[in-house]
Amino acid sequence: MFLAGLIMQNRRYLVMRILVYGAGVQGCQLAHSLAQNKKNVVTLLARGEWKAVIDQKGLTIRHMLQRKTTVDRMQTTDVLAPEDVYDLVFVTVQAGQLADVLPILKANRSQYFIFVGNDPYPTGDAVQNTVNPSTMANNDLGWERTRQYNLGFELGLFNNRIRLEGDFYDNQSLDLLLNVPVPTITGYSTQMQNIGKVQNRGMEFTLNTKNLTGEFAWSSNFNISFNKNKVLEVGVDGRPIYGSAANANNAFITKPGYPIASFYGYKYIGVFQSEEELAKYPHLSGDKVGDGRYEDVNKDGVLDQNDKTILGDNNPLFTAGFSNSFSYKNFTLDIQFTGSYGAEVFSFYKRMCGIYHGDRNGMIEQLGRWQSKDQPGDGIHFRPTRTPSGWQRDPSSAWVQDASYLRLRNLTLGYNFDQKVLDKMKMKGLRLYVTGQNLFTITNYVGYDPETSSESGLAQGGDYLGYPAARSFIIGANITF
Repeated sequence: MFLAGLIMQNRRYLVMRILVYGAGVQGCQLAHSLAQNKKNVVTLLARGEWKAVIDQKGLTIRHMLQRKTTVDRMQTTDVLAPEDVYDLVFVTVQAGQLADVLPILKANRSQYFIFVGNDPYPTGDAVQNTVNPSTMANNDLGWERTRQYNLGFELGLFNNRIRLEGDFYDNQSLDLLLNVPVPTITGYSTQMQNIGKVQNRGMEFTLNTKNLTGEFAWSSNFNISFNKNKVLEVGVDGRPIYGSAANANNAFITKPGYPIASFYGYKYIGVFQSEEELAKYPHLSGDKVGDGRYEDVNKDGVLDQNDKTILGDNNPLFTAGFSNSFSYKNFTLDIQFTGSYGAEVFSFYKRMCGIYHGDRNGMIEQLGRWQSKDQPGDGIHFRPTRTPSGWQRDPSSAWVQDASYLRLRNLTLGYNFDQKVLDKMKMKGLRLYVTGQNLFTITNYVGYDPETSSESGLAQGGDYLGYPAARSFIIGANITF
């Protein structure tokens, strides 16, 4: 149970609103016990008197222009500040931990937590469908816990025509539920475990403006959020957890100090353009001119498994949205853009079609591949080969792509019929509209959609051409009788 303060300040008043912030069942019980006392009163003094009361109706606050010694009940309609308050500043502080929210379920949970799968099994001359465990059981499984700290503010200017809100947070998730790889000698490949600690720290801002308020009205909303994900612990021994996807074994790594499911592999530099260059730099035994060149990360003069490194992750530097609403007489127009910057995608699609084998379609960028000493290409795409060798198909930075984008998420044009028409039609309201969703996306990503991926969990950000957001057009009517 925590009590947090919300402060509102202007030229004449200083107000604190006492908020009840509970943690699970215990917090609810404490809040209920406080409510049994009808005179839990907190008095704060400024140039007037403000009082906060917690009772069966919840929390209410009232400004008292005349001092009173006791308050039994306060009406929720009195919460608003005096009418002459135009510019407001709110500050919010919250702290708490959510854990074992349902202790009864925890105490009575199944002794073993497993996933099951279907497999055919021959019995005599027939094949039967069977249900069998697909993951290793874990009788020590518990609930995740979250520890959270927040600091926020709200600022209103010019009679609230401009309103800015901000929130700064630090969340730590403890005892994460992760499907962790286990030795296959157990008969299984994964087990659900409580393992690790992850931190998400960031800030969010929202700006609302009423740009025009006359017959032609225009209002805007802009929001932007920054988040940094970092693994703090990964189990007792601190060993990294590796994630895989189809044709991409151990392409992801979760280790302390880095985001969950960081991309893991070799750092691709370019193409060997000559015999001299091939002889000068470390390379694999079968490499030839025109093959890919990789960085010797540990500087030991040898290319091997020890040169794998973290290549990026799927977390954006920021995400943002920008909406505008226009109205003129009976017409309305709403436009919404969303975007993301800094996220990356591990493109398994590029692994399949970004290498020219001659046995499948290739990406147009393969026109820049190395073909000969006289046609060295763009220095990025290595020579075509029917039988890929070396690290051509191993996870590398050649697969990592920028997934930043700007998308027109929604565009809606509407018309509201006026009251004269509604009276003739015996209706209370009639609105016609046409909406377009996901109309266009600006991005450098070569896959279907930079916002979606085919993988999740410990392999998030891997994309084998996940199903894209559909472009749609809707014509509709809202009718009220």
